[in-house]
Amino acid sequence: MANPTEHSPQITRVFSALLWTALIALFCINFLSIKILQSKLSQLLLPSLTNPFSIAQHVATAKTLWDAGYQKTATRELVIAADSVESGGSVLGATSNPTTLLTQWELAPTQLKKAYEYWKSETVQTPDYRDGFLIAGAYAVQLGNVNEAKKMFEKAYAIDPNYKPTEEMLLSL
Repeated sequence: MANPTEHSPQITRVFSALLWTALIALFCINFLSIKILQSKLSQLLLPSLTNPFSIAQHVATAKTLWDAGYQKTATRELVIAADSVESGGSVLGATSNPTTLLTQWELAPTQLKKAYEYWKSETVQTPDYRDGFLIAGAYAVQLGNVNEAKKMFEKAYAIDPNYKPTEEMLLSL
């Protein structure tokens, strides 16, 4: 019968080799992820993390996040800046009040719809106003209503087929 201690050195060698392999794999994954994930947003967030008391930096970060489509993250960044202002933080360098900017962002979709409805009613009142159709179409695109935008651009094109921006807008859809 085989002695159980004869297999022990092999098991510990295999276990040790597996641990070293896992450790090296984790190191490689970490190294590669740092290289791959260095995006504009991560570079942008770094100044806010290294200087968390700069309200101007939080506002700039929030604006860039908002423009990049990260509205929830931008809102959180502005809340941080607003909390800093309320707790007596300095506003030197800040171009706008974070609370005001947050309110503007929350109202933006409503204001966009109102602007679209206004320009749509203008096109009904003045059906030969090419620019009215172009502006209404641009608002429709921002609202995500591509079919309505296409109709508006087609009406503008029918009014003035020689106006190149109308043709470009139609082709972009």
